[in-house]
Amino acid sequence: MEHAGAAYWTLLVGTPIALAVVVWRFPPPAAPMPDYLRDAVQYAATGHISDTTYPLAFAWLAGVALRVLGPGPGGWELLQAAFYVSAVVIVWALARRSGADLRASLGAGLLTALYPELGVSVAKFWDLEMSVWLMTVFMLLCLLLWQRGPRTLLIVLFGLAAGLAMAQRPNMALLMPLPAWLCLKAKATLQRRVAAIAGAGALAAATLVGINTAAHGSFFLSQNGPYNFVQGHNEFTVQTLLDDLSCEPSVGMILKADGMQSAGFNEADPALQVYFRRRAFAYIRSHPLGEVRITAVKLWTLFRPNTRLHHGVSVMTAAIVAPSLIFPVWIVLLAARWKRAGLDAVESLFLAATVLYALPFLITSSDPRYQVPLEVCMLAHIAAMLTRIRAVQPAAVQD
Repeated sequence: MEHAGAAYWTLLVGTPIALAVVVWRFPPPAAPMPDYLRDAVQYAATGHISDTTYPLAFAWLAGVALRVLGPGPGGWELLQAAFYVSAVVIVWALARRSGADLRASLGAGLLTALYPELGVSVAKFWDLEMSVWLMTVFMLLCLLLWQRGPRTLLIVLFGLAAGLAMAQRPNMALLMPLPAWLCLKAKATLQRRVAAIAGAGALAAATLVGINTAAHGSFFLSQNGPYNFVQGHNEFTVQTLLDDLSCEPSVGMILKADGMQSAGFNEADPALQVYFRRRAFAYIRSHPLGEVRITAVKLWTLFRPNTRLHHGVSVMTAAIVAPSLIFPVWIVLLAARWKRAGLDAVESLFLAATVLYALPFLITSSDPRYQVPLEVCMLAHIAAMLTRIRAVQPAAVQD
């Protein structure tokens, strides 16, 4: 059994804490996401978020932080730092549970701490830190569910985490068949497996409703689905993805092309939402080959370097390009493992999670910032695969 000393834990936990303090004291220039900021400020002032089309969990938690700790330094930044530091530790635990040794697990944790966009987001008012935290927690709970079976505490944690995840990222619902499948495969009686799925599902639904009700004052579901859907299915989608690394500007373009108001529109307007759905489906039906191209560009956008953060060639270029190497390295290692011995349960879990995570962005809209939660989890799996390679090499040399 491997044991880590005090220096090991100091390095693992101290690195993200130190970086969070540096970013907090010397924040990089960054504009907050206006909708989240508006909603959080409203909650801090009034105790509820009135009219919004966006998911509420992050704005609600940030509003609570603003209300309790105040708007000055140390308010919502403390919330962001907590997500950041705990995500680093969770990645370490995810690597260990995946089969990585102490050295490789430490490497995965430190690379997570040094992930440029994750670290600087401590001082940025948006949901990236929370999204990474939710994805790492989900993957760790999936591994524990596979390894330990549907224990009561684990099912409760899964229900709470799933509800929180869907309250901030509704597309996380597409990942929920994965833990249900793991429950069905667990070594337990059929009655216990079915009860675990039903219990976790009921608790997730209750958590989702509870968070949205606490934030909004009544039952609420985000209304930005049609808006996101039409972004990803129109004649301007490819152009805006290539030019802006986002297809959101295409909405204004289609409104203008159709002779409608293209500035200051209310995306929650029921009539406009009907138009968005019909417009997207009409494009899909009439441009099947165009949809193939759009899907390819969305996939490229999801995993490409986020050059929107930095243009030109300088020292910063390496920091921007390096994270985009995680996905191809993971693909190469996974393919090599598949060819050599097939995929085991852990590898199959990561592959299934990657497909289910990417699918909503290929169906709706894509953006390089959505890659971060998935790539951070990939760091843990890469650590496990490298550990396995090192373990095989001495035997190969001896033979």
